[in-house]
Amino acid sequence: MGKQATITNDVADFRYELRLDGDLAAYAAYVIKDGIIDFNHTVTLEEHRGRGVATQLLRAALQDVRARGEYQVRVSCSFCADFVDKNPEFQDLLAD
Repeated sequence: MGKQATITNDVADFRYELRLDGDLAAYAAYVIKDGIIDFNHTVTLEEHRGRGVATQLLRAALQDVRARGEYQVRVSCSFCADFVDKNPEFQDLLAD
């Protein structure tokens, strides 16, 4: 049986986190300024790399940003930029 994934927005630490059975597996850090949320760093803990957890995390984070409707998105992190390039359904969130 697989591990239970939980994704939350840790607003105190300015990052979305993906936890597997309660243990941190990946996070996407961000900064907010002038109505833009800039995803500037993504980390997957070594033991979870290559399993798609960062992709799952970023998809959920961008869906949350869309649902809240508060911010446009900037993707300074190369992983995030690549993700948005490969998933055009999120390109409408991008700041000009």
